[in-house]
Amino acid sequence: SFAEKQQVEILRLLYQESKLMIFDEVTSLLSVDENVQVHDILRALTKEGKYVLFISHDLPEIKVVADRVCVLKEGSVQNIVKNKDLSAAELAKEVIGDISNLLTSSF
Repeated sequence: SFAEKQQVEILRLLYQESKLMIFDEVTSLLSVDENVQVHDILRALTKEGKYVLFISHDLPEIKVVADRVCVLKEGSVQNIVKNKDLSAAELAKEVIGDISNLLTSSF
């Protein structure tokens, strides 16, 4: 399964004694239970002193997984904040920008 392939890749990185591990949309094709397993693995890696770069478009998942959030737009860093200091709504605003003017404008 895709989840097993992801776990093999994580084990390969551990075998190579990598300090930095980059996961790009690693959970996008996984079931809820498989996502929880990956999240647990990521937490264990950080407790062991590994650096985990977790790339995701899934904002609720970012709130669950990340210690810090770096928002990129058009190839540049927009903001880096501690996840605990950012509400889900504030994270969404960081990613998509202020849409309040779109809601009040006429088409």
